[in-house]
Amino acid sequence: MLLEKLLSLALLLTLTAISFHALPGVQRYLERLSQMTEQAEKIRALGVLFQQIATDLDSHRLPLLPKVHPPGKLLYGDDSPHPLSLRDGARSLHADSQVVTALRITPRSWTRVSASHEVCRRFPKEAHLLAFTGDLFFEANSFRGAYDENGCAPLVVSVPERSIFFIQPEKAAASRISLITPIRELYSLIVTESRELRYLQHRGTEIIENQPLITRAPLLTISPQANRRGLQLSLVPSFDSLDKKIEMSFPVHLERKELHALLLQQARIAREEER
Repeated sequence: MLLEKLLSLALLLTLTAISFHALPGVQRYLERLSQMTEQAEKIRALGVLFQQIATDLDSHRLPLLPKVHPPGKLLYGDDSPHPLSLRDGARSLHADSQVVTALRITPRSWTRVSASHEVCRRFPKEAHLLAFTGDLFFEANSFRGAYDENGCAPLVVSVPERSIFFIQPEKAAASRISLITPIRELYSLIVTESRELRYLQHRGTEIIENQPLITRAPLLTISPQANRRGLQLSLVPSFDSLDKKIEMSFPVHLERKELHALLLQQARIAREEER
């Protein structure tokens, strides 16, 4: 009996010694597993964001593709630097990560603007607009007056001097606007020096929303490839501790329309509204 107890004690001591010897290796493995799980979850969250960009593009055929900025830069449509490009510190743009700017609209909500600058259908009192003159798109803001007995209301449109997405025309272009639709979102996804992925919503030169989405975020390499058949948006997220690169692709299936096709569409809409 005593021999059995001694043997059992010896076995227990041996197993305990082995366990303590193996513990650092097990701990490192568990830490690595936890890190990989966290990275996988962040890559999945990035995939959701970029899939939304592709889905939004597949909701229309307009030639308004996402804008990919150089690493560490956020540029206006005229390629002048946004103030964020000049900032230093933890909230500045990470020098090795690209920025993407995307536009979300409601494609079937186009409203015709008459020659007398009126809208004759329901339209928001104040709106952030995608405006079309027949030869170019640009960002604008509008204020709608009261409706008259014919169901029409005056519309006052202002053109911001700069846009993060468009090359803005002169303010006089507001008088030539023929079609408008509200902008649901005009936003950028950035990675800061502190490795935060942040969502910025733009309105002219203003940032009206600035929210953190992912902490300890990967750096982003983005490469859109456009052709007449559509677009493929490629994303390579990279972590410092991740040796193997992961490439994610988000295809866009609808081909883009040329401006002449949009002009024909505009004329058709005008004829339908006049009936």
